[in-house]
Formats: sequence, C-alpha cells, structure tokens
Amino acid sequence: MTAGEALQPGRNENLFRWLLLCLALAWILAAVMAAVSGFNAHPDEIFHVAAGEYYLTHWLPPRVTDTALLSSLSPYGFTYLGEIDATYLLAGRLASLLPETLLAPHLRFRAFNLLLFLILVVVYGARHERFSPIVLVLLTPQIWYVFSYFNNDALPLFLSLLLVGAVFESRTRLAAALSAPWRASMLIPLAGTGLLAGLLVVTKPNYLPVIAFVVFFAVCRAVGFAAAAICVASAGLYLARSRSFVSIPASALSACLTI
Repeated sequence: MTAGEALQPGRNENLFRWLLLCLALAWILAAVMAAVSGFNAHPDEIFHVAAGEYYLTHWLPPRVTDTALLSSLSPYGFTYLGEIDATYLLAGRLASLLPETLLAPHLRFRAFNLLLFLILVVVYGARHERFSPIVLVLLTPQIWYVFSYFNNDALPLFLSLLLVGAVFESRTRLAAALSAPWRASMLIPLAGTGLLAGLLVVTKPNYLPVIAFVVFFAVCRAVGFAAAAICVASAGLYLARSRSFVSIPASALSACLTI
C-alpha cells in the first residue's frame, strides 16, 4: 500500500465533514432568512400561505364553489388550491400543531420547509455518503434559498433528492435490495421508496421526470434495460394523461400497459 492510498480514507472523511458542515451552515442561513425576511418578500408567498391556511382546519381539497377559496385567489383569479399538490396539506397540518401565540402565521409555514431541509442534513450525515445527491443543495444559494420561505418547490425538491439518493447511493437499503436475491426484508426499503415516489406524483408537476429517471434506473438494475424502458414508457404515458399534459386514447394506453 502506498502512502497516498493510506491517506485516502482520511481525506475522504475530511471531505465528508466539510460538506456536512457546509450543509449545516446553509440550513442556518436559510433559517436566519426565514426569521428576518418580511412576509411576502419572496415570490408569491402570500398566495402559498393562503393555500396552506385552508388546511389548518381541513383535510380534503375544497370544491370549486367553496367560499374558502376566495382568500387564496390572486388578482388574476388563480389559486394554488386548484392544483394537485400535497405541499399545502402537509404544511397546513404541521402549522396547525405549532403555537399561534409564538409564531406569526407565515413563520409557521416557513417552519415546514426548514424542517425538510434539516431532514436532508440529518440524512446526509447518517448515510455518510460523500457525494450524495443531497450535496447538490450546495451548488448555488438559489437552491437552499427555496427552503427559506413557504412555496411549493421545497417539498418536491426534498423528495427528489431523497429518491435519487436512495437509488444511486451505494450504502442505502434500496441499493442493497436491488442488487441482491429477493427477500421479505426488501419490502421495507421498496415500500419507503414507493411512498416517496407517490408523494412526488402529487406535488409540483415539474418534478415528475425525476420519477421516470429513478424508476428506469431502479428497474434497469433489477431486471434489465428492455423491461425498464417498457415500464417507464407506460408509466410516463399514464401520468401524462392523468395530469392532462397530453391527450392519449384510452385504448392505446391500455394496450401499452398490457404489453
């Protein structure tokens, strides 16, 4: 063993610690910005908070004729409550648990995004994978800035980073399950990954390609390229049709799904 090889583990450990420290500092900066910046000083925050406030007292989406929609309407007649997005339900339920007397309404919703960022930092530290996709947060302040105010980008970004990490990182339980013979214990990481993917489906549509990418890679690793291509193509057509991105005849879709 050369001296360089002997020093490599130490260098890798130092790099991991520096990256973890940088992530922690980014979280602190996001938390400070969340605490000191004025309400609606960020893009559309007033409308995001109004949508979240609906779920302080509700569990189901509103009807189109529901008067509770009025407070969330923008001057153009748009409301985030008209979209399929789990962000507002989850943030609203968390905000309902926080004391109104200690935190302003918008701070209770900002706490949701800060919690997501904190979970990413903890997961990175626990997995001990130097080049985890989570470190992508450090590429530019515009990424961690997303977690400093309430919006509908932080949750899908959080889910995307966890999903990509679960598939690509070598030390995750999902990676082990995909590369080993079938065992009943594999159900836990597979179910957890499925839950993350399911939540991502019901968030901002911009992040749906992440699911196709993750599914393709996971299925390709498990059963091969051809089966992965068929699965991703079929799922992509189904999601595109269900979210009204394209118009696909039901007969053609059924034929694709039964290949």
